[in-house]
Amino acid sequence: MKKITISIILLLFFCSIYAQSKIDSLKLVHKNATTDSMRIEALIKIGNCYSPQDQEFCNYFTTVYQLSIKTKSKTTEYEAAYSLGRYYNFIDQYDTAFSYFKISLDGFTSLNELQYQVAILGEMGNSHCFRSDYNKCLDCYLQIVPLIEEMENAEWLGIAKNNIGNVYSFLDNNSEAMRYYFEAYDIFKEIDSYYGIALSSGNIGSIYYSKNMLDSALYYFEMSIKICEEIDYFEQLAENFVNIAVLYSKQEQHEKAIEYYKKAVKTTEKIGDKKGLSLAYLALGEHFIILKNYSQAKLFVQKTLSISTEIGDLHTQMSAYRCVSEIDSINNDFFAALENYQKYNILKDSIFKKESNDKIVEMQTKFDTEKKEKENQLLKEQHSIQKLANKRQ
Repeated sequence: MKKITISIILLLFFCSIYAQSKIDSLKLVHKNATTDSMRIEALIKIGNCYSPQDQEFCNYFTTVYQLSIKTKSKTTEYEAAYSLGRYYNFIDQYDTAFSYFKISLDGFTSLNELQYQVAILGEMGNSHCFRSDYNKCLDCYLQIVPLIEEMENAEWLGIAKNNIGNVYSFLDNNSEAMRYYFEAYDIFKEIDSYYGIALSSGNIGSIYYSKNMLDSALYYFEMSIKICEEIDYFEQLAENFVNIAVLYSKQEQHEKAIEYYKKAVKTTEKIGDKKGLSLAYLALGEHFIILKNYSQAKLFVQKTLSISTEIGDLHTQMSAYRCVSEIDSINNDFFAALENYQKYNILKDSIFKKESNDKIVEMQTKFDTEKKEKENQLLKEQHSIQKLANKRQ
């Protein structure tokens, strides 16, 4: 029912995608550059033309990183390390990402570059959160707060406190979660950030729900919905619809629950959020299983399977096959139940193997990166020794 909000942190150094003509123009600038600093500047601009998960993004910033070390350009070295950390973060090679983030964070801390420190700690915190390492995530997010206070940026402070509230919620510390959500809510109200008010009020509703204070939960969910509808904040709107559906389901007000699940379906369809749509259909299917309306349940779960297969969402496919198997078993279609359960198990094994293989690739990349850095350091030392020897001759 809660989510980590990372948009403000990521927007600090957001990279736009440019047309090939722009990239070709920058490549010409790089080709005609007469100094290393000009070449580095051109390479950074070319790299930023690509999305952070693109291999070209990695290639250009690897070149920037190596050239910056060679020319002792500390600022661009730290900037390139941050960008490489983002790339490896996107492709789930977290150990490699964090090795680059550490270089960047240490460097920008020494330069007192607050925005970069906030961005790096935010990226690191997000990564810890996505891996469910909430204590390390919390440590990163808490370090962000005094930096943003020094910057005097109220909107970022509200986002940071909202994120801290989320982490405390994941740690089942509802009192601290509520405290930070309300601090965020007050900040957003003071600066008239309707986006922030919608976000934080929805999260406050989630905490009241977890405390079984359903009337209060509904009040804040509906407050969030009203603002979301006014500002066309459809992602949060869909989440609020699902949260209210869950609340009504808990109260066994099933018609209202179905009504709000269908509102979530309509909203996710409107914005083309296929993952959100498949999850909304799955929630509807699971609700109809509770109601023992197995034909409707299977209809919605099959829609989930169709969409999740289309977008390659293995986790949602796995959940859908489990539901279909359950429905088939209830309907005494044991052959179909077994077949779908086997598909569920195949996907579960496939996800496990993929995660294991990704870990192996990450470890190999980390080894190769460290080896290259040691080689570069050795070359620098040999070069220094040679220069000293030449002076003595």
